Amino acid sequence: MVNDSGYKRIRKTKEEQQLINKQVQLKLEEAIIGYQNAINQEDHRSANKFYQDICDVYPPLDFVKVWYKKYKHFYDSREDFTQDYLYVFCKALMKWQPRDKRPESRYNGTGEFKNYFWSNLNNYYTNIVKFKAAGIRNIAVVCPICNKQTQTLSTHLLNHHPELLWEQLAVMGHDIEKLYKCPLCKSHKLPQVPDPVFDGMGDPDRILFLTQNSALRKHLLSKHSPLLFEKFNDSFPEHDTMNVKPSSNYFIDDSGDNEINVYDNVEYSDPVAKLWNTNLSDIQKQILELILISKNKKIIYQPDVYNCTMEEFEDHMDDLRVKLNICGLEG
Repeated sequence: MVNDSGYKRIRKTKEEQQLINKQVQLKLEEAIIGYQNAINQEDHRSANKFYQDICDVYPPLDFVKVWYKKYKHFYDSREDFTQDYLYVFCKALMKWQPRDKRPESRYNGTGEFKNYFWSNLNNYYTNIVKFKAAGIRNIAVVCPICNKQTQTLSTHLLNHHPELLWEQLAVMGHDIEKLYKCPLCKSHKLPQVPDPVFDGMGDPDRILFLTQNSALRKHLLSKHSPLLFEKFNDSFPEHDTMNVKPSSNYFIDDSGDNEINVYDNVEYSDPVAKLWNTNLSDIQKQILELILISKNKKIIYQPDVYNCTMEEFEDHMDDLRVKLNICGLEG
């Protein structure tokens, strides 16, 4: 093919592009491992060199605009946002491991750093959203669905009335009974190993589907809970879950381009209270109880205690560290 300048454009084959990508990935991995070793050895000069090598291959600020547009309403300035963004980047650099040095993924992922970094960003900002939501003190009310007394209506709805979310998905044209992939985002990872809890419930394909459907339900309740609250607030406007005035969960900012969450920044004086009012998983609650009650800060994975895999336990720990940091506690 010849372009307007008269020069012949040489189009790379798929194999050539894959080779280039692999070479870039290897160069990035070598720089990250060098950076980790330099930090651990307190060799700051080498750490700075490797950090620059990393940024030459994978400039993190190339993507800050995308994330800032989505979450800027949580920050006073772009500078504050960028500092948080680079904090997550540096944390990801220290925690990332190449495929041959970490447990085999259930999701058959590529193990590339860019995917790991974006996952860290997504978890970090999702936790900020949850923390802001937890900052609203819910008045003790009777749930209009089951007539049970509840102190925190939003948490009660997530734990006991997930059908609200399934109904809202149905309005959007998605049947939760038939889904195994998230129809709302691309961040959800599909489990590739059947969960033993579904043994005997059908052939292998059926068991794998049940595993993936179960994982999807947890993902939807964790990452897309505003849909559940939207459904509830539309059905019971007098029982708004977020503040004392019935309203939608979102409004459009002055530019007319961005949706902003109405959760106001109401601070608790006690950082531990902040933490307990976030959406902690059962495993995270077990860990915190062990720390607070037993005064034991050395947390060791015990499958019989936490009833999960090592990989799942580490995911819960990473998520808990982010929540601790957001609430002003040492992770």
